[in-house]
Amino acid sequence: MRVIFDTNFWSYLAESNFENQFLEIENFFDLKIILPPSILLEVQKTKDREKRIKTIKAMAKPWRYKSRTEVDLDVDLHLKLTH
Repeated sequence: MRVIFDTNFWSYLAESNFENQFLEIENFFDLKIILPPSILLEVQKTKDREKRIKTIKAMAKPWRYKSRTEVDLDVDLHLKLTH
């Protein structure tokens, strides 16, 4: 199952110390976590540096899917329509 979580989820996960339990759930249910660029951009605006770093670490796992930006997708669509 593909899943997208919002910034609030990632912030809570980072602060709650439940990251290991979430990883177990992710593996058990074979979740495909999608990380839209907009979520990372929102996290980067977090003023509290420690919270920002914890949140990014909670999100950033090599097996998670980082979706392309809307601009990338728009360019692809434009190229398909014009060629």
